[in-house]
Amino acid sequence: MTVQKIQTAKAQYNVTGVGYMPDGKVQDPSGADLSSEHSQRLWAMLEGAVLNNGSGLNQDAKTGQWIPVGYPTEVSLLTLGMKMGLQNLDGIEKCKKAKPKVNGVP
Repeated sequence: MTVQKIQTAKAQYNVTGVGYMPDGKVQDPSGADLSSEHSQRLWAMLEGAVLNNGSGLNQDAKTGQWIPVGYPTEVSLLTLGMKMGLQNLDGIEKCKKAKPKVNGVP
């Protein structure tokens, strides 16, 4: 599963790359790299998807292949977070530590 588009009230953004590999980027509606204004707006929306995510993404040390752990939808959102600037899984963990989950409702 791969996030290919992000729709907001103001615009639709394209996401490049395929599968769970975090290679790719998010482009503004014209196809250009995101400006800081667009990036901040999208990150405000995506942050919740990354912080409330119980899945994982592991990279095989031998092959370099990315291996999803958990629900495909959640893993694709982690991959999107990495494409948006959390360049690796350490970035995602730092984000989660900075804003820890307090409680959950099943």
